[in-house]
Amino acid sequence: MQRSSPSYAFLMPCFALAVSLTAIAVPATLGYLNLQRMAHGEAIAYLNAGEFNAQIPRNRFLYFAIIFGGARFSHFVSALNMPGCLGMPLLSAFRHLPFLPFEFRRTIIFPVFSFPAWWLVGSGLDSWMSRRRIHWGLCLTGTLLCIACCVLAVGFRLEIDPADRVDGTWIIWGLALWTVLFGVLPFAWWRQWQVSRTPHHEPL
Repeated sequence: MQRSSPSYAFLMPCFALAVSLTAIAVPATLGYLNLQRMAHGEAIAYLNAGEFNAQIPRNRFLYFAIIFGGARFSHFVSALNMPGCLGMPLLSAFRHLPFLPFEFRRTIIFPVFSFPAWWLVGSGLDSWMSRRRIHWGLCLTGTLLCIACCVLAVGFRLEIDPADRVDGTWIIWGLALWTVLFGVLPFAWWRQWQVSRTPHHEPL
């Protein structure tokens, strides 16, 4: 019996979550190892990076490394999971937790709230690859979201002041990425429409 391969609707959220966790775990691990190296076996690591100087006790190495890892690639993770911005109200809900920086909270919340969007894109890929009919509701949702992301990307590109564009570039790239990803659904419908118009000749 031939096993069916996992659907893209399942794989895409898993892939996005794996990439997001890797973007946090790798720099966090490297940061922890660097702190161990800088401590030279002592109870405190002295961190000197330009104008930033800090004394980090050994029992805070792991916390500092995780926070650093989440903040360092927060823009990349947030752009990759741009639909997770729907979870922004939770960021303000956790504002009473000052020990969790805003960038780290965003890095954690965005991937979770972007799961439905990744599932939607995966469903479009399933329909495209298997050439099975895509539900009109999914196609309509993907088309509207694709247009919305495109309009927002152009709007941010035109409205953001050049002086602030360095900090806001990740928003534009994230919206551009999701314009393409949501575009998978109308493209899958268009492919199916073309196939349905192609005459099929019965073998003699």
